[in-house]
Amino acid sequence: MVTEEDIHDFFNMDMYTVDVDDLPQYNVTYQGHVPLDQLTTYVFAVSPKQIVKGHRYFQGKVWVDDHDLQIVKSYGQAVPNEYDKHGHPTNQFLPFETWRQEVDGKYWFPVFTRTNSKLWTETGDIPLRLIIHFKNYRQFRGTARILSTQELPQSQQQAPAPPQKPAPPPDSKPPQQP
Repeated sequence: MVTEEDIHDFFNMDMYTVDVDDLPQYNVTYQGHVPLDQLTTYVFAVSPKQIVKGHRYFQGKVWVDDHDLQIVKSYGQAVPNEYDKHGHPTNQFLPFETWRQEVDGKYWFPVFTRTNSKLWTETGDIPLRLIIHFKNYRQFRGTARILSTQELPQSQQQAPAPPQKPAPPPDSKPPQQP
């Protein structure tokens, strides 16, 4: 069964990297400078310093391009697994491998994630192979305008009223009825 935690790990937990703000929670150990396809990379082992109940962590290895200093590959799993009172897994998080590629000449995004492992069940191990392809990245643009930089008085800090239909300008004629 795919659990809510599984879906969260695949799409929300940053299993493709470790967020810079979260680095103090991890042990990061340099393991070498190695070739990876056409790149040369720094390899780091990453593991949580401490497991806090209710939190999810990445444990594994990351390969960082030595030129752009961007993560190009990660291999590991979300931790901790959850177990029942008999030591049987109740929620298992399989190891995954994720590859990133440069998009638009400056951004590195996940393009491929896979796992090829076995899930433990009471009736025996079940082989599981999952592949996720990320493609068709599109740049999103938006505009914003700052209307004020002053803080509102406490009495005015309420949710804005829903927009109302604008009144016609005073010099316009009302629409003709058919």
